Amino acid sequence: MFQRLDIDQYSKKLYSHVRFITLAYVFLTIVDSLVRIFPTSIRYGLRSTQLVYSHPTVFVACCALLVIVLLTVKDCGKHYKVWLVIQLILMCTTLRSKAFATAMAIALVCYFVFYRKKKFSFRTLILFVPLAVALGWEQIEYYFFSSIQFDSARYRLLTASIEIAKEHFPLGSGFGTFASYYSGLYYSPLYMQYGLANVNGLRQGAISFVSDSFWPMVIGQTGFIGAFAFVLALVMLFKAIQKIRKVRLSYYAAALGGMCYLLIASVGESAFVHPLAIPIAMMIGILLSQGEKSTMVR
Repeated sequence: MFQRLDIDQYSKKLYSHVRFITLAYVFLTIVDSLVRIFPTSIRYGLRSTQLVYSHPTVFVACCALLVIVLLTVKDCGKHYKVWLVIQLILMCTTLRSKAFATAMAIALVCYFVFYRKKKFSFRTLILFVPLAVALGWEQIEYYFFSSIQFDSARYRLLTASIEIAKEHFPLGSGFGTFASYYSGLYYSPLYMQYGLANVNGLRQGAISFVSDSFWPMVIGQTGFIGAFAFVLALVMLFKAIQKIRKVRLSYYAAALGGMCYLLIASVGESAFVHPLAIPIAMMIGILLSQGEKSTMVR
């Protein structure tokens, strides 16, 4: 789709747009902290930044997208680090665990790519796992190991998805049948069958948590074969991103940042199939296409 697109032609405009939106976010955040004009939730005794969006996680995704665009066109401005830091701080003001983990992952990506000139390997990505777990441990413990785990939609969906994959081996229960939006909208009989109909957020007519995580949907609906195929697709995407490093380090860092965000978000939301993943996927596609056309590192 993007083979004929020359991103350098639009890089200065994109850089200006990112700065403008960042300033708008900062202004609205300050105004909201003083006047409290936007609805939001309270976390750790503080207001979680949501601004004009429907949920703080949407704001996290928007910040992640801006960071990806900023890294892509960073060579157009001398002070991209300032705008990057501001965006990461804005992301963290949502007080969401995925925001903290994503901000830290992007910071490490920039450090290794721009300063250490290191190539990311699977071993490097594995090193991110303990960090992400440490940053999100409070939420992990709350949903999966506390006394509320049996009324936790995330815990129950994950355990049930494994049972479904076993009983519907090898292809799972089929699309739209489990842990996805339409499985809740038309209320799949699997929720009754596996004792999930009385779990908070999974009751018929009150399905707010039915697509609250990504992997149960993949495991349950497509089985072990589908889950393996999706992981394989991610591995192939990671290998494709590795080739961008020889083209331009900014492209490499931006694509890695996008992949890190989607992987982290997939633990606590529908991530890869969420509408907000579309612009991030488009950016990664643009970066891959630019990499195929370029022949020199800048």
